[in-house]
Amino acid sequence: MDSEQNVRVAIKGLKHSGNNFAAVAEGEAAVLEMMRKLTNQPHLMKAIAYYRQGEEHYFMFPWAELGNLWEFWQNNTPKTDEGYIVWIFTQLTGLAGALECLHHRARYTEENYRHGDLKPANILCFKTENGQGD
Repeated sequence: MDSEQNVRVAIKGLKHSGNNFAAVAEGEAAVLEMMRKLTNQPHLMKAIAYYRQGEEHYFMFPWAELGNLWEFWQNNTPKTDEGYIVWIFTQLTGLAGALECLHHRARYTEENYRHGDLKPANILCFKTENGQGD
């Protein structure tokens, strides 16, 4: 099979955290399933699958070709041209919209969620169709 046809994914394994680990994992799966249904919010990560192997719990996500925001900052010198500045503010607006969607779901449903560990290492960067980071 040609490597161009292979799909890359990221697998996140949950770490055991106490006696109610299975319930915590199922709760995380439920939140990720809710996020999958928010099709109008492209800046929220959409899980592809959730599975168990024995006592271990795993989530499958799309592969972020450009890594995370921390890595992006380490590997790319900031630019001052207008296109780059517009792109940065477009991404910040998208991130703010995603957080608003999660934190204020009560406007739409009775559910509210929060990220809980928002940091540059947890913000993923994807290539767009034109090759730019997203």
